[in-house]
Amino acid sequence: RIQILFEQGKASPQTMIRILLYTVTALAGVLASCGVDNTQAGIKMLATPKSKYQHRVGEAVSILCAGHALPATSVTWLKDDMPIPVQSSGSSVLRFTSLHESDYGTYTCVIESCTQRLEHEFVIQGPSCIEDYGIDPVIFGDNDEMKNHSDAKANCESQGLEMYVPHSEDDNKKLVEIMMKDSFNEPFNEDDKFAPENWVWLAGSDRKKEGTWIDIYTEEELTYTNWESRQPDNWTGKKGTYYYNPDEGQDFLAINRETGKWDDSFAPHKRPYACICRTSC
Repeated sequence: RIQILFEQGKASPQTMIRILLYTVTALAGVLASCGVDNTQAGIKMLATPKSKYQHRVGEAVSILCAGHALPATSVTWLKDDMPIPVQSSGSSVLRFTSLHESDYGTYTCVIESCTQRLEHEFVIQGPSCIEDYGIDPVIFGDNDEMKNHSDAKANCESQGLEMYVPHSEDDNKKLVEIMMKDSFNEPFNEDDKFAPENWVWLAGSDRKKEGTWIDIYTEEELTYTNWESRQPDNWTGKKGTYYYNPDEGQDFLAINRETGKWDDSFAPHKRPYACICRTSC
């Protein structure tokens, strides 16, 4: 506009200066209303969520996110990139009166002014399994907790754990020490060495390739083993015993809870099982 007036000779130098001053003043007002001045620009953060929150189901949780700018900032929340119906001006609290498992996930606090948008991502998750179970293997062995191999694996994972398998002689000895201290509801069956309650499920299998025993999580071949005499034998069962299936052999690993020796076994047997916390959950 100024350039056109000047080129057409319709504005004197004094008029040009006045127009220019007016334009700069108006622009400064706009910028000031958006939180921009000669000393500082953008949003000033007042409260930022931590990167990680660990809470158990049922706990109350409150997370504050706040920023300041002129005019006031707006605060919105996202969960797994989907909007949450919580919105306010300046500051906002994401509040759970009683946390549900479905509330676990990745959240984002979005703070916006007319010139800037800031996003702060964080995670709400369950507590560390190390806090609940420690770093050593854990035995689940009560009568009502004895399970077949697949159910035992699933129950370990439902606790934030993995089914356990020793990878060294020291690991195996440690597990035996833990089993010897554990108070199994079902007493050791001295009359039947291979009774299901005498053995504890481990995370080993040769189902994918007979004779090649692997860690069921890493699928790497086990370099340490501690087999019972004449085991593994891939026995297919005998009529009148615990399990008989001539079409399916013994494809899953169990450990004697007193001696620490290993045996290949039938998956449907219900028995105690060993779990461990590999990492923070």
